[in-house]
Amino acid sequence: MNYKGYEASVFYSEEDNCLIGEVVNIESPTIIAFDATNVEDLKAEFHTTIDNYLQHSKSPKKPMSGKLTLRMTAETHAKVLSVARTHGLSANKFINQTIKQRIEA
Repeated sequence: MNYKGYEASVFYSEEDNCLIGEVVNIESPTIIAFDATNVEDLKAEFHTTIDNYLQHSKSPKKPMSGKLTLRMTAETHAKVLSVARTHGLSANKFINQTIKQRIEA
């Protein structure tokens, strides 16, 4: 789910018999969560929760953009480019795939 740049993941709570959403692209320790018993109400609750957060927070945290500056040695940079080219990938795509594999391992 997306609203005003904020992205939320949703899961079903069997214990509470409801859908629970949580904003995933915002820095910790901020937690933005919401719930409802059906999809339409969950979307509405998400929008209301974000609107309230933006209106009432003294300094609301912006959603993460997905952009990250990465520093590495020149030697590592050269190796990344070489391996990426070998696999027919851009350095950006290679780094993203590598990070994703590591996170999911």
